[in-house]
Amino acid sequence: MAAIHTVSVPLSALGAFARLVRQEVDATARRTWPVLLLGLVNLLAGLAFYAGDWLPTFAALDVIYANFACALWVAVVYAGAQRPLDTCGMGIAGKPSALAIVVATMLTLAGLAAVAGQIWHGDAPLEWPLFAAGLYANLGWSALHLAMLAVAVHATTGRTWLSVAATGFLWTATNVVFEHPLLRFGAPISPASGMNGFGPFLAPQVALGIHWTGFCIVLLALGHLAAGRRSDGIALGPNAFAFVWAAAVAWVVSGGWILFQAGTAQDTAALAPTVAPEQPQPVYSRLALDIVINPLERLMVSRGTAIAVNRLGVAIPELHFGIPRSLQVVALAMTGEFVGNNENTGCHHYRLNRPLEPKETIKIEFEAKWVAKGFANDPTSLRLLENGTFVSTAHVVPALGCSTTTHPFRSAPPVAFRARIGTSLDQIAVTAGVLVRAWKENGWSFFEYESQGPIPPLTTVHSGHYAIRRIEAQEGSIEVYYHPPHEGRVGHMIEAGRTALARQSTLSPGAMPVIGVF
Repeated sequence: MAAIHTVSVPLSALGAFARLVRQEVDATARRTWPVLLLGLVNLLAGLAFYAGDWLPTFAALDVIYANFACALWVAVVYAGAQRPLDTCGMGIAGKPSALAIVVATMLTLAGLAAVAGQIWHGDAPLEWPLFAAGLYANLGWSALHLAMLAVAVHATTGRTWLSVAATGFLWTATNVVFEHPLLRFGAPISPASGMNGFGPFLAPQVALGIHWTGFCIVLLALGHLAAGRRSDGIALGPNAFAFVWAAAVAWVVSGGWILFQAGTAQDTAALAPTVAPEQPQPVYSRLALDIVINPLERLMVSRGTAIAVNRLGVAIPELHFGIPRSLQVVALAMTGEFVGNNENTGCHHYRLNRPLEPKETIKIEFEAKWVAKGFANDPTSLRLLENGTFVSTAHVVPALGCSTTTHPFRSAPPVAFRARIGTSLDQIAVTAGVLVRAWKENGWSFFEYESQGPIPPLTTVHSGHYAIRRIEAQEGSIEVYYHPPHEGRVGHMIEAGRTALARQSTLSPGAMPVIGVF
């Protein structure tokens, strides 16, 4: 009999908790159904008027985020700020559990609406793991954190509308004012790649989720204690106390890891100015690059030789280079001496041995390294990936001049371009120009490209597990490098290529083939 009694007590408590959660779900549904219904109607309108090539996975997520997330957030804040049905015992835990069920249900309905829209349009199916991760682990986690904050604030204040206002203010203010992830409440919506999914961003996403979940559990415990003091309620039992302590440890440990990773991350953003735009500088006329990409280690080494020409009517005594913060300069050589650099902006200054006269050229040799460390405050800046690396020459080549407006490469004149790209054995590297040759050597794949004429210096470099589709049209050739699961989108890319070829052949007959990468 004793053994039966020891089992029945936990089961009885679990049954009481389940009944409380069901009652909270019913109460939440009654309070929030107009807002959630309006959100679903807005979502259906967004799906109906979506103007893109109809709803690949990330487009579907974007429409849900844009048209439904706000209604979901409003509903969970309002419901979470209501008084729990049980104010003394399990109510502080029961209400977040009920809100989690409501959030999951509403996200399921939103996801089914997007799926129904895709089926109606006869489009390619969604990538289910990515869609589910973006829907539940991303938006759902963020909504649940917001709900837990609202419950904790109400437990502390005991006032519904004060709790709504305080929750909305804390959530909005921290995400608008601050950039560091430890100061922005909740798990921010993370980006994803069609080739890598949430893989490159999984560690920061999970760490942020653990961090803010632990923080919210501690807040709920503090709210429970505050509510208990007001109404002589029940204190935390030993099991609940241990659970809260575990959450507190997870909060602190994950926060420390995030602090370390964010501190070691390298910013890939464009550099701030240090030199006035009217200061004379030469321009590149030729770029010859040797780039090696190690996708697994997320490491890239860029070597190159550039020819710069003075196309101005005055002599140029100094050269200034705008170098992205992501690049570690190993060597930068020319007929001049290093003067200094601004550590805040990365603008490097060199004084030439003698001024560069009009129409004269100078040879510049460089070597730089890019190692992706930690995770950046802005995850969208991550470009060096295990599959689907996407960088531009602005990320790997020192740019002449430190412009106060756009990056110097954007407005620079065309250059003769040649690039040799090494990557892992199972990947294909793509850049501008015509593929001159491709070969494998010492466990690496190499691809050499050369432009048939001058091209804009701002061009892209790709490496990934691509499949290839080549089409010979009357105006020229079209080459599409694509991620195999995205084969259904190749036809759209080919049509865009035909349009580009027709325009290109009109402007300059015999131009280079059109290359698309996605």
